[in-house]
Amino acid sequence: MIEGLDNIRDSVMKRANESADRILAEACSEAEDILLAAKEEQARLDYEQDMMLEQRRSRALTRARSMGELERRRIILEAKQNLIDETLEAAMTKLRNLSDDEREAFYLRLLRDIAADGQTIIFSHLDESIANRVIEKSGYHLKLGAYDDSFTGGFILEEGRVSWSFAFDAMLETDRETYVELIAETLYPSLTAKENIERDER
Repeated sequence: MIEGLDNIRDSVMKRANESADRILAEACSEAEDILLAAKEEQARLDYEQDMMLEQRRSRALTRARSMGELERRRIILEAKQNLIDETLEAAMTKLRNLSDDEREAFYLRLLRDIAADGQTIIFSHLDESIANRVIEKSGYHLKLGAYDDSFTGGFILEEGRVSWSFAFDAMLETDRETYVELIAETLYPSLTAKENIERDER
């Protein structure tokens, strides 16, 4: 009788142990699956985080480069504008101190490139002594208009209702860069010719 109970107990214990081992094995397997899934999820999150950081770094680098390029352009533009202002101011100082003969030669060089037959040319009284000579030597059929004392030095060309001011003061107030080149070519023809040759050679 006792031996029979022992056998039953041993059988129950064996099944219990087997069941416990199976449950433990399943639990371990499930834990490993959960751990593997967690590692994969962490790897995915790490990758996404790395990609996000790389995108932020790339955007920051692009912004920095863009700001650097804008600053470089600003510095170049500012330096160019300063050079234009200084060159024009120096040229204007020279223009205002030209003798009658020098002003006559200057006007003739300007008219050579900008005048046309039939236009009216207006001088200030400052140039009354050279006005007719300038017209005669210009090579164009120009009409002498009434003298205008609203400017000192330079001249105004009129054609119908259209006028172009080449008065010295007007040159300072309008397109400075255009007038710098025009004045430089007129006042310093040998220098600008040399620069053009050097530029062509490059």
